[in-house]
Amino acid sequence: MIVRLLGPSGTHHLSQAQLGALTVFFATVAWSSAGFFTRLIPVDAWTLMLWRGFFGGLTALLFVYARHGGATAAVFRSLGVTGWLFGLINGVGMVAFLGALRLTTVAHVTIIYATMPLAVALAAWVSIGEKPTLLAVVASLVAAAGVALTIVAGQSEGNIWGDALALVMTASIVVALLVQRTGRPVDPIAAAVVSGFFCMIFALPMSSPLSPSALEFGELALYGAVNIALGLILFFLGARHIPATTSGLIGALDTPLAPLWVWLAFGETPRATTLFGGIVVVGAVVGYLFWSMWDRSQVGGKAGGGAPAD
Repeated sequence: MIVRLLGPSGTHHLSQAQLGALTVFFATVAWSSAGFFTRLIPVDAWTLMLWRGFFGGLTALLFVYARHGGATAAVFRSLGVTGWLFGLINGVGMVAFLGALRLTTVAHVTIIYATMPLAVALAAWVSIGEKPTLLAVVASLVAAAGVALTIVAGQSEGNIWGDALALVMTASIVVALLVQRTGRPVDPIAAAVVSGFFCMIFALPMSSPLSPSALEFGELALYGAVNIALGLILFFLGARHIPATTSGLIGALDTPLAPLWVWLAFGETPRATTLFGGIVVVGAVVGYLFWSMWDRSQVGGKAGGGAPAD
C-alpha cells in the first residue's frame, strides 16, 4: 500500500515501510513522555500509579474491543498462562518504572532502560541457550560501563534507590519478553490491559484515589492513554511493516527524547558524567542494532518486533 501526501511540491508517496517507521517514531515520542507527565502531575506516587494504570488499561481495552468486538472476551481467554504472566510481570515493571521516575532523574532511568535490547540477548543466552554474537557481548560490556558511570558518578543528581528500581524495571521487562518468546504468541495490546489494571490494583491500597483535582484527573487520563496505550498501539501498527532491528533503532530515540522534554519543561539538566554515560550506552545499543541490520541484510527483510508497555 502506498500513502499519498499532497504538499507544495506536488504528490509524495510513503510506502508501507516508511509509514511503519514514521508510526514507530511517534510511538517512541509517546513513550518518551513518561518523565514529563511524572514531573507535571503533583500527586503521590501510588495515586499516579493507580490512575496511569487505569486509564492506560482502559484505553488499550477500548482498542481491543474496536478490533475484535464481541470476541473481546475470547481474546483475553486466549492469552493463556503465557499472556497473563507476561502482563503481570510487565505490570511489576510499570510499578518499578514510576517509582524510579519519582526517586531519580529521568536521564538515569532512560539510560538504564536503554540497555534492554542487549540484556534480552544475554538473558536469552543464559535461559534458553540462544548464543549471542561476539558483538552483542562487547556491546553489552560497553553499555554496562556506561550505566555504571551514570549510577556511580551521577549520585549527586540521582538516587541509588531510584536507580535500583530502574534496574528492576528493566529486568522485569527482559523476563516478560523471555516469557513471551518461550511461550505461544501474545496479543501485546491485550497484555497491556492486564498490565495496566494490575498496576492499578497493586497501587490501590496505598493510594488516595480521590485526591487529584479535576485538572489533575485530565492529566492522569492523558498520561495513561498516551504513554501506555497510544504508544503501544502505534508501535503495534507500525512495527509489522519494518524489520525488528529498525524498530529497535527508532525505539532507542527514547533515551535522548525523555530527558529532553523534562529539561525543556522543568529545567532538569543532567550532569556531564550522566550525559557521557548516556552517549556510551546509546552508542553501544545503536551500534549493535545497526551492525545487526547490516549483517543480516534486513533491509526489506522480516518485519515485526515486540515491545513492552511501560
